[in-house]
Amino acid sequence: MSHHIPHKAVGKLIVATDDSQLPALETLKNKGTTNGIKDLKHLSQKELSTLEPHIQGVGALYSPSTGIVDSHGFMLSLQGEIEKKGALLQKNIEAILDTA
Repeated sequence: MSHHIPHKAVGKLIVATDDSQLPALETLKNKGTTNGIKDLKHLSQKELSTLEPHIQGVGALYSPSTGIVDSHGFMLSLQGEIEKKGALLQKNIEAILDTA
């Protein structure tokens, strides 16, 4: 279901700065794949350098579909869904708790 929330896929690089970090990239890739992310890709040092010449690393994990979302728009969408179900949201009020 689309809620028309502004978003943009900008991609993400997780960079290994030395060889000891490469196994962690493999672990992250496996976890991502298990969670349904299908476009994760290992990048060699040369591929990383080609994609982002100012980043120094021995390799990277690239997630092209990672993105950003309008968090305010997202929260307004959630509020709308909640109110459609009959809930009432009240903001900026002090809660009165019965501690007896």
